[in-house]
Amino acid sequence: VLVATSNRPEVKIDWRIYTKNPVNPLIRDLIIEGLSLARTQKEEFASILNSNDGEINALFKALENFSKDYEQVAKTFLVKIPELNPDEAIQVFHEKEIFALMPYKNGAEMNQFSVVWSMPKELALDLSLDNLSTHLQKFEKKLSCKIQATSELLSFPLSAHHLDEYCDQGVCVIADAAHSIHPLAGQGINLGISDAIILAEEIERAINAEKDIGQLALLKKYELRRKTLNASMIKGVDFLFNLFQQDNPYLRLGRNSGLKVVDKLSFLKKNFILHA
Repeated sequence: VLVATSNRPEVKIDWRIYTKNPVNPLIRDLIIEGLSLARTQKEEFASILNSNDGEINALFKALENFSKDYEQVAKTFLVKIPELNPDEAIQVFHEKEIFALMPYKNGAEMNQFSVVWSMPKELALDLSLDNLSTHLQKFEKKLSCKIQATSELLSFPLSAHHLDEYCDQGVCVIADAAHSIHPLAGQGINLGISDAIILAEEIERAINAEKDIGQLALLKKYELRRKTLNASMIKGVDFLFNLFQQDNPYLRLGRNSGLKVVDKLSFLKKNFILHA
């Protein structure tokens, strides 16, 4: 039920209606603040159904709160690698491990990188500063370089979650409080920043309209603009994680071949970078 009131912020709603039968018109789509409910739901639902052979129960299950333990641990530390370009980020895949190097600027120090190394819990239990150099040899071979650790090892368990609701009256959650994601695509911070930007836009709009910024209707506009996009990214990264955990040699061959094609075709590579 829609109720007209001056106590709630104004929301722009565009109803798309079939009027072929004036006696029984049908709602085709509902567009709220430029966001098409039909389009976003159709794309997301179709993807879930297609990947589950049309099983409707899979769709119902996917609509529940998302939570997953990846049974992995991320080790993070600083390294020095003189042979590598200090302005390039690199990611190396080895069996079920993902080794990411990101440029780290620290004063006059050159060629420093921050490492985020995702690995099975069993390997994480065995890894320490004493045997780190031995475990790094496989990545040194792939990158043709020498990796020197310059800090202590820190670790954190890897999991993903996505809340069913972001808001209540006067309260809302953003970033890691609302959702977490596997670090293999480096999207966690991007999603959090995007949440903050959209929430700030909605708060600014409410202030300019002299509305209460804690009203649930206002906060739900932020949730509406971010929730589907966040869910799509979380599920997409989860798909990539599952793809890189496959033991099937044919799937691995296809995956690796696809990545090599993307790396060689500049227009595809740029498109991936723009969405990262």
